[in-house]
Amino acid sequence: MFINIAWLFILKRKKETIMKVIIPLAGPGKRMRPHTHTKPKPLLSLAGKPGLSYILDDLKKLDVSEVIFITGHLKEKVEDFIKKHYDFKCRFIEQKKLNGSAGAVLLAEKYIDEPIFIIFADSVFDVDLEAIDKLKDDEAGIIWGMEVEDYSRFGVLVTGRNGYLEKMVEKPDKPISKLANIGVFFIKDYKLMFRGIHYLFDNKIRPKGEYYLPDAFDYMIKKGAKLLCHKVKSWHDFGKPETMLESNRELLKKGRHKEVKTENSKMNHSTRYFMV
Repeated sequence: MFINIAWLFILKRKKETIMKVIIPLAGPGKRMRPHTHTKPKPLLSLAGKPGLSYILDDLKKLDVSEVIFITGHLKEKVEDFIKKHYDFKCRFIEQKKLNGSAGAVLLAEKYIDEPIFIIFADSVFDVDLEAIDKLKDDEAGIIWGMEVEDYSRFGVLVTGRNGYLEKMVEKPDKPISKLANIGVFFIKDYKLMFRGIHYLFDNKIRPKGEYYLPDAFDYMIKKGAKLLCHKVKSWHDFGKPETMLESNRELLKKGRHKEVKTENSKMNHSTRYFMV
């Protein structure tokens, strides 16, 4: 499962939970070629500004102690962009071997000493973070999902009556759940999560040759962890050309785009799509 995401916050929080953020973005962006031959996928233009900016602009509103970027393809361009436009306390770690989402997150382990947000960067969605501050002492974290009709295209979250995650199933043949995993995770019990990732590596649990973060969550559940599942109101993927068009339309409708003023220019209304 590869899910990179750029996100939209709806902030309604009465108190702040201090956290670190892990943003894996090492992938080469094969589905967005030829654009990603010269520009990292998170920096592709989405409604007038780089997709990564939707994440970072909203992180300014949170009590984030550090943002850890797991870089790879065209990493210098990613680092230059972030250093030029943002003043977060940042750390850049290169994922030299692309061995899956769990492998990417594991690179940050020695720098984690508080709850973490894990964000994969190629979709936009609406999420209410108030749930973080409402977590009970015995709850290990939150996984967000989106109700979809075509459940067979996604990894889905299977929950019990109490709303806790029971398991994740990749592209199910039967309608066991319509709640798609969108790749947004708040993990309070980060130590247990990292033990789960080490368990995957120690036992070489790597379907399709990669170590997947959902398998670490499965380890957590088997150890008794309670992972809440919450729904988002909207989710728009821009990790491939056909969904990039829809994501641009939705952001324009919501007024999230960047307006650009020009002089001595004419609009060609027959042009349907343009990317820089």
